[in-house]
Amino acid sequence: NHTNPFTLDKDCNVHDDSACSTDPPQELRGQDGAVCAYRYVYDDSVDGTCPISYSHESVASKEAAEAEGLVVTHYGACGVCSSAQDLLIYMATPDLSETGIKCGLEYLTSGLDAGIECYQKLGFSLPCATLWTFDLVNTQKLCLQPCLKKNSENIPNN
Repeated sequence: NHTNPFTLDKDCNVHDDSACSTDPPQELRGQDGAVCAYRYVYDDSVDGTCPISYSHESVASKEAAEAEGLVVTHYGACGVCSSAQDLLIYMATPDLSETGIKCGLEYLTSGLDAGIECYQKLGFSLPCATLWTFDLVNTQKLCLQPCLKKNSENIPNN
């Protein structure tokens, strides 16, 4: 299975409603030391070295994941942006500031669906693109004027 197992309801903004959750619910969310790790399934008929599928799961610690033969992808529980598709985008685009500005303008001028579509065009899965767009909505509420000023003055991103 190479698809993102998480879904996120675009009508439930995680920044505004603490009752919002993913389906399935995130395991070990907020637990110190938790990691997200991949469990690969191999095809022994090929030569046993080429994975044919994977799943990702939250594990209590890096050591526990490695003891099970899992490959740790990042610290923190697995979430809507933990699929291989999404991790590839993070690796290929280490600074998402410019994308955030572009997709933020799409959101401001054309709405939530346009913001989500903008992140999907970059390559993010729908759940991850939805989360990034919720981050835009939250940023607009908390930082619109200072952020626009920073952008217009060409102040470098962090």
